[in-house]
Amino acid sequence: MGVYYEYFKKNGKRVFYELQCNGMNTAYDKSKKLVEYFNLNKPVYYVFDGIIFDTVVNISSLFANIIFKNCTFTIGIRCFIADNITFENNKYNCWTESKDYGNAFLYGKINNLRIEHDQFVNNSNFHSFDNNFGINVETNKIAIICSNIQAGNNGQINIRANETVSQYSNIIAPEIYLDSDSIFFGNSLLKAENGIIIENENCECDTEVGFYNVDSPYTIYNGTEIITNYEAFKEEEIKEKRLALVNVLTNIINKCNQNTLVKSASVKKTKEIF
Repeated sequence: MGVYYEYFKKNGKRVFYELQCNGMNTAYDKSKKLVEYFNLNKPVYYVFDGIIFDTVVNISSLFANIIFKNCTFTIGIRCFIADNITFENNKYNCWTESKDYGNAFLYGKINNLRIEHDQFVNNSNFHSFDNNFGINVETNKIAIICSNIQAGNNGQINIRANETVSQYSNIIAPEIYLDSDSIFFGNSLLKAENGIIIENENCECDTEVGFYNVDSPYTIYNGTEIITNYEAFKEEEIKEKRLALVNVLTNIINKCNQNTLVKSASVKKTKEIF
């Protein structure tokens, strides 16, 4: 286990940070025996809180959990080999070209990626039209929880995952490409001004909330174009809720009228007796 953290210089300027965070290696027999012998086979966490990364960050991590919270990233994040990474309440300032790093601000391979209570939005003005701000990741599972992800300019959101989960989040980009075996969108918006392509090989997709919350001029799902219109859906949803409210109020009025009639009949009968 250990942390390796330094920056490399070129012509007196910082080029990138190299951040290596490893946990307890249980993949190889020799290290596994040592870990088990000393009872060290427990989860390892690295928490980076409030740190400003003023150049590209290259992340390598094995058998560990890395959490970035309240940090500032100014150019880009590259994950070459990473097990578990969480981004929470960070700030992203893309002020230089990042097209040499996969056309995305966040790029790489991550076993489990979690973006929670985060605003993945560019906080700086672009210095050139060629600049890109987006996501290009390959992962086993990506979870986007209570977050706002918005790729800008020519940036894309490109996700390849075995499992994709989004809850109470907005995912917005000029173009979105999602290739995932299992997909769930709970109260989330998927929006692209140019188009969306979704590949879902096993067809494990919650279409009830998934496709109604998709807003795009065209959406291709498993090679077939489907019609999606988020604003129209919201308008129809409002109409349905209004109708449901009218039905509830009507039932209340009917019950009140029935109770009034019963009460009137009871009073009349009592008067007749006396």
